[in-house]
Amino acid sequence: MKAMTRISSESELTAVRWIPVENVENLTDYQLWYLEPCAYQLYDADMNGSISAADARFLLRCSVGLETANAVQQYLGDINKDNVISAADARLALRYSVGLYD
Repeated sequence: MKAMTRISSESELTAVRWIPVENVENLTDYQLWYLEPCAYQLYDADMNGSISAADARFLLRCSVGLETANAVQQYLGDINKDNVISAADARLALRYSVGLYD
């Protein structure tokens, strides 16, 4: 099974997955699409359900190329919305994780 991701709005993340349907008459390469809602929080870049220094660490590693973020992680971790995961995003995530909101 192959998965793709589409962000429908800032408040709602939706994963879109396709599953090949076998034995469908007169159709070739037919895929069935369905939407599956996700419950991820902004700042939770490592997608483990909590916002912590680990998210900042993940973002910092992504910013220097030591890790690669998938599409959902890119969305969750691009906190300043400049379309790039950078040290600035890691800083914001770390501040948020200790209760210092910008």
